[in-house]
Amino acid sequence: MPQRERFPYSLLKSPLVDITYQWLIGANRARDHFSQRYIVSTGAESVLDLGCGNADLLSFYSPKHYTGVDMNADAIACARQRYPDTGRHIQVDALRFLSDTPHRYDLILAAGLLHHLCDDAAERLVALARRALTGHGRLVTIDPLYLPRQRMLARYLIQLDRGSNIRDENGYLDIAQRHFPCVESHHHGNLLRIPYDHFVMVCFANTPGECL
Repeated sequence: MPQRERFPYSLLKSPLVDITYQWLIGANRARDHFSQRYIVSTGAESVLDLGCGNADLLSFYSPKHYTGVDMNADAIACARQRYPDTGRHIQVDALRFLSDTPHRYDLILAAGLLHHLCDDAAERLVALARRALTGHGRLVTIDPLYLPRQRMLARYLIQLDRGSNIRDENGYLDIAQRHFPCVESHHHGNLLRIPYDHFVMVCFANTPGECL
């Protein structure tokens, strides 16, 4: 018998419920910070958004060329309705899209995606992402993070996440550093209204000199 998802995440398959829940926990503030620091600042013209969901990030930046992909048909329909004049919104598995695409992107986003993938799938996605980047491009990821000495409520809320492959810092870095010569990492513990820890990786395709 399939395992039932726990509340409130069992309700989030509905785009409307998901949007409302994200607003309540302060996700828009988090997306604004994430977008300004890790997307807008890059000046990327061509953006691929893997696991784009409802394309919420488009509320905070406007790339010249945008492609969003997600397996959830309802989420893609919602994205198309909200942003009908912004790029393409495609219902497809991220790995399949990366395997088939002939295009190159300045920036590839995987916001909240890696912690839904096992190590093999996550490593394959990272490898395919590097292949799909331009020479000056970068992959940016953000996911929930386990810490050695973590706030109890933060750890509890992270454990409720639908993703079953939440990692610690080394777990994420091990995957990225196998395929990228330069990976910057950033921990954020106050992006939401609730206690939560996020881990951001900025993976440079062929520009190790940009690492701090």
